[in-house]
Amino acid sequence: MADAIFIPDEARQEFWPSGATRIRSILDETWLRLLRDTVDEEIRNAGPGGHVAGPGRATFFASIRPWRWRDAFRHFVFEPPVALIAARLLGSPSVQLLSDQLFVKEPGAVERTPWRQHLPFWPLRGTRVRSVRLALGHVDLSSGGLPGRRRKYSTSRFGDDVVFDAPPGRVQLEECRAVADGDPLPPEAFPFVSPKELCRL
Repeated sequence: MADAIFIPDEARQEFWPSGATRIRSILDETWLRLLRDTVDEEIRNAGPGGHVAGPGRATFFASIRPWRWRDAFRHFVFEPPVALIAARLLGSPSVQLLSDQLFVKEPGAVERTPWRQHLPFWPLRGTRVRSVRLALGHVDLSSGGLPGRRRKYSTSRFGDDVVFDAPPGRVQLEECRAVADGDPLPPEAFPFVSPKELCRL
């Protein structure tokens, strides 16, 4: 399966200078159906990191680190094809998982998601950091401008040049309470996701 993952040269060339790229047709319909069904189940029966904003109105739901309690998300994080894409785009011999997040904002939800950048508040220092964002529904220019119709699952990973960064204003992670500035992030809390580890799953 690893050899079947193909990343176009233009995607690699675009990723590093711009910080983003788009790779099409990585997941088949079986994968997408499984993830959509899992999102529905997470909304109905949220795990420890799930919560609904504004109950009683249109759904604006978020779940943090659902890979810990949902098998489908765990497979998505640690198995090809997405894990291999992460390793190959970062060009790192090792890749660790930072976090995964699920966001569901349905038609009529009034809460706004503010514009933001992740790096200024993530407690990380280094260059090999990336996120994969997966839209689990139809998205086009018309739906993008409306306050609803959005289901997004996002995973964030980092490579071997990244260390803990602890200046004021950064997110305070419970898992990093005993980590000193400049130290690697502990793999017990931020597990490895790389081709070597994937072979053992």
